[in-house]
Amino acid sequence: MTKISVKKGHNESRRRVSKKIFTTHVDDRGRVLLPQVIRDLLDIQSGDVFYLKPERNGVHIVKGTNPFDVLAEDAIRQNRAGQTLTLEEILEREGITLDDE
Repeated sequence: MTKISVKKGHNESRRRVSKKIFTTHVDDRGRVLLPQVIRDLLDIQSGDVFYLKPERNGVHIVKGTNPFDVLAEDAIRQNRAGQTLTLEEILEREGITLDDE
């Protein structure tokens, strides 16, 4: 069997690997080992969550995404693009004034 190495940013290698079929097994504790090349391709880390949907002839497995991570990444992207507002700008836009007490 040929070992395929996939690193982030190598699109041609990613396309070749994504078309391959890999085999694995279930151990006596019910665990399924994902080949390293698949873990690299999908950036799978220890502790990642997956959703499993039983299907007629198998199981559809999808890597879960923490919604807070998605929101944080979007906020960072917006901030870097200069698309965020300061608290003062939001208050002014909404017509809210704060009392100095």
